[in-house]
Amino acid sequence: MRDNIDDVRNLMINSESGAQVRLAEVADVRIAPATSIIRRQGSSRRIDVSAKVDERALGDVADDVTKSVRQVAFPFEHRAEVLGEYKEQRAALRSIYSYMAAAAGLMFLLTQAALRSWALTALSLLGVPIAVLGGLAAIAITDGTFSLGSLLGLGAVLALTVRQGVGLVAHFQHLQLNEGEPFGEALVRRGVQEQFPGAMASSVTTIALLLPFAIMGDVAGLEIAYPLAVVVLGGVVTSTLGTLLVLPALYARFGAGWTADRLDLEMDTAS
Repeated sequence: MRDNIDDVRNLMINSESGAQVRLAEVADVRIAPATSIIRRQGSSRRIDVSAKVDERALGDVADDVTKSVRQVAFPFEHRAEVLGEYKEQRAALRSIYSYMAAAAGLMFLLTQAALRSWALTALSLLGVPIAVLGGLAAIAITDGTFSLGSLLGLGAVLALTVRQGVGLVAHFQHLQLNEGEPFGEALVRRGVQEQFPGAMASSVTTIALLLPFAIMGDVAGLEIAYPLAVVVLGGVVTSTLGTLLVLPALYARFGAGWTADRLDLEMDTAS
């Protein structure tokens, strides 16, 4: 405890060279009038300690601060809590995770209702992990930070990937069920050729719209747009390749039995 201002001035501190100096030699110590503000949260008093974060992700800094604070022994009925933008960001991420999980389940059920086959549904959604890998690879190549914008970018990529995959499988079925195209390599090749312009147009348009944001980089005003653009660009490239190359090959290998089941279901419904 210090009883007066002279005791504070004579307080010995370590300098950069390791030698001890008086606080008065490196700082102006004086008594000045100030407004006393007592902040409360509920019935408890609180003191806010704020900081500005530069050159590191907010979540990483907040995690380090939380770990350090946990090692501090506070007096009885005192505690420290990391709040602010970090806590709000974590709450927003939890909400988005819940919404995305619910949307994924609904998407799977709607796809099954459209294709009338659980196996074909799983096949048409094969591009989803490929798109995720592309988005995560784009993050690793750039700054390596997964943020709220990155999560939103993954959601956009998954929507585009599901649309392309379901559309291609549904077109294969259309050719066989409605145009009499026999199952085989010719059917798959024709389906890819007819869907290729639409898939490429969607991918190229998406890349053209988001490429400027990725080129401008992580600057002020693009805190959400930049990571979103990076993830979407990486995911679009890999998902398009997976949809046009991997999915047709797997359909040609495993799609015969599933299409036969669909034909039986159509005939049972008609009768």
